Amino acid sequence: MDADDRAAARSAGRASLPVKRFLGNVHTLEVHDRYRERPGCRLSEIAPGHGRGYDTLRDALADRSYGNCYWCLGGELRGTSSR
Repeated sequence: MDADDRAAARSAGRASLPVKRFLGNVHTLEVHDRYRERPGCRLSEIAPGHGRGYDTLRDALADRSYGNCYWCLGGELRGTSSR
């Protein structure tokens, strides 16, 4: 397998990965719920390399001190795992 084949395999693998429900912005330290996304969330504005996906809100909060997005998670709950 040459470099082009490896790149195509990596790209195909990424396309088939499931999308994680929660998206943390490692730059702003804000976490979003993709299932409850609102226009105010502005997920499309998260810069490449700044987004990190999580299966649960608990996982996100255990990884970083994220604050909850006001729009999709109901405001600031930085450092708590009430959801």
